[in-house]
Amino acid sequence: MGATLTLQIYTMKICLTRETTQRMAVEIAARCPWLRVELIHLDEPGSIAPPEVFSVPTYVLDDKIVALGNPYLEHLEALIWRSKCQ
Repeated sequence: MGATLTLQIYTMKICLTRETTQRMAVEIAARCPWLRVELIHLDEPGSIAPPEVFSVPTYVLDDKIVALGNPYLEHLEALIWRSKCQ
């Protein structure tokens, strides 16, 4: 198996799907307990978005954008498992 993966999820308070995004972070962390999940609120002081993050929510798995907007949980989980097994 590969090294520990990190999923960064970028969001903001003004995002209309913020609650769904927060639930997704909790759910994917529960389904993949070995995964490091970071929920990053870009409107909090000190938060900085990488140049490739231009909308919220954006899901970044090990520095690669894997979803703009909230994906289906099952699709996200499958993508994470595929990345882990590479």
